[in-house]
Amino acid sequence: MKTRIKVLLVTWYFPPDICAGAFRFFDILGYLRQKGFEIIILTRSAKEHEKIDSKLLKDFSIYRAPIFFKYYFLNLLASLSFAVYFCVIAVNRRPDIVVITIPPAENVFLIALLAKMFRIPYI
Repeated sequence: MKTRIKVLLVTWYFPPDICAGAFRFFDILGYLRQKGFEIIILTRSAKEHEKIDSKLLKDFSIYRAPIFFKYYFLNLLASLSFAVYFCVIAVNRRPDIVVITIPPAENVFLIALLAKMFRIPYI
């Protein structure tokens, strides 16, 4: 039996966000899923006014890290919740590759460092 390659996407913006960054990787992930990749997504928790269309997202494993701070200068602290979730996913799900998106830049540096520590290739 052929094992599926696990791709972990770490992104601040993902549906149900309605900004362009939320949909940037959404179509690519759908294509990768059709090709047999297992898709794991780490993103921030949805805003209260946003509703999640479960039909669109049912084929992905989505982890939503809580973000307690809404001011930009506290993004570093918010990135720590991403770091905790990343460590849990790295240990339990063992992704084969990590794709990190910007913004915020703090996430990129922190997640890249953790990926390196867990010996998971990242882009």
